[in-house]
Amino acid sequence: MAAVAPRRSRADSSSKRPSRWTIEYFVTSSGAAPALDWLRRLPEPKRAAWLAFVDFALVPMGKDIGQSGYVKPLGQGLFELRADPKAQPRAIRAARKLLADCQAEQAAAKGRLRKR
Repeated sequence: MAAVAPRRSRADSSSKRPSRWTIEYFVTSSGAAPALDWLRRLPEPKRAAWLAFVDFALVPMGKDIGQSGYVKPLGQGLFELRADPKAQPRAIRAARKLLADCQAEQAAAKGRLRKR
């Protein structure tokens, strides 16, 4: 699971709208990064194509990529980013579980901050 986070341009840090985005990968409490593990298992040509897609579409467009046709909403806050239009149900189930894990860890972290 990966998230897109805004990053302010160095040239104009006072700008309200970020000019570029960074990719942040979810890391489980055990230290695993499922999206990076998936990426590493791809054959080299597919990995290169995916990374090029991220660099040339996702990073410049950020959250606005949802209006591009590359994104398919799957419901419950989960979206499929489709460089390849075929989605496998098993991969979607795994992504839903990772989203729930990520949300649970975020909620737990907020709870720890409130107790301080």
